[in-house]
Amino acid sequence: MYSEANIRKWNHELSDQLTKQATDTVNKLQKNQCDLYGIGERIRAFHPKLSKSFEWETEYTKVEFQVSIQVQIQHTGRIN
Repeated sequence: MYSEANIRKWNHELSDQLTKQATDTVNKLQKNQCDLYGIGERIRAFHPKLSKSFEWETEYTKVEFQVSIQVQIQHTGRIN
């Protein structure tokens, strides 16, 4: 049950599931113009020229985000 092949399979499956859930969450936040992760603040802080030309209220919902989560199971909790 705890073979290397199974752990690799679980890593892949969990990575896919969590990436999908995180992508759905980001899309819902974006649709409702909610900047929970402070992206606008970071743009203003690190890219001031861009922030001046960026109409946050209208353009934020059009920004395309790429979410990627990689899972690596370190321990299975199995006791020998």
